[in-house]
Amino acid sequence: IPAAQGDRWQAQLAAVLPDVRRGDRLAGVHRPGQGVTFFHNGRPVGELADPQFARLFFSIWLGEATSAPQLRQSLLGGAAP
Repeated sequence: IPAAQGDRWQAQLAAVLPDVRRGDRLAGVHRPGQGVTFFHNGRPVGELADPQFARLFFSIWLGEATSAPQLRQSLLGGAAP
């Protein structure tokens, strides 16, 4: 992605995501074709309405080329190899 796009996404994430403490839960819901909505302790805290961002963001953990394949398997509900 172009650096300017990465900078925009980073700024948007910084504006949306809160600081988390032990026991907090931070979740993101991928909305295909729309973007991602983030929740902090079950309450919506913001969204990034960009389908490309959402696809790339979730690919960090769920994409086949992830650097953490065992985590991917676990997240997808499969047994780790």
